[in-house]
Amino acid sequence: MPGSSLWLVPPEDSALYRTCHQLITTHIPSLFFPSTLALSPPPLFTPHVTLTSDTVSPHIFPEQEQQQSSCSTTSPSPADPATSAQAWLDSLDLPPPPMTQEGLKVKIQKAQVEGHFFRKLTLRCEKSPQLCELAATCRASRGKEGLAGGGEQKEAWEWVRKHYAPHLSLMYSDLPEDEVQLKLDEVSSIIFQAQQANPDSLSTKGGEIWLVPTSKPLAEWQPIAKREIPYGVQWEWQT
Repeated sequence: MPGSSLWLVPPEDSALYRTCHQLITTHIPSLFFPSTLALSPPPLFTPHVTLTSDTVSPHIFPEQEQQQSSCSTTSPSPADPATSAQAWLDSLDLPPPPMTQEGLKVKIQKAQVEGHFFRKLTLRCEKSPQLCELAATCRASRGKEGLAGGGEQKEAWEWVRKHYAPHLSLMYSDLPEDEVQLKLDEVSSIIFQAQQANPDSLSTKGGEIWLVPTSKPLAEWQPIAKREIPYGVQWEWQT
């Protein structure tokens, strides 16, 4: 997964965030990696829905600045990477809140299994027009200061139509797909129990967009910039 990513993250102080965090850090690992087995637990990460990956601004990472300055006879001092990242994220022209349509909702649906390491176990999210518009806007914004040929709106919408599959990951793992599939009913039961234990987690409002350097090792997947969504985001379980 080259470059960095833009994540949509529920409010960190919400019951929904805490429940998803518990699933990722405790409940799901205990099912697939019990303490009785000498297996390394899966990597941990923040609950999120990826809007797009490969979002790289040339001034975000200090090593990129150093490479650029080493190729120039005049070497200006590199900008603070955190400041540059925040300025870049703040500059994104996000779609306005819908006036007559349904607002932005993230509808969390059933658990599913895929073969990809980062999608080995996920919660599918509804591919709503509003979420697709936000993802397409973020995808197209790569071209402003990001990767060469990052994409105009047309290419971004083509990517959304063909490839965007919104989801909230529960586990990153190299476990065989069929092994995870065998425990999918147990996963669904664990999710139901977590919801029953935290009834306030069934819905929440708010959220932020995080810029995360996902080209780095997983242990370094921490946000280098955050931006609150300027209009309401409604998160809700549909399971």
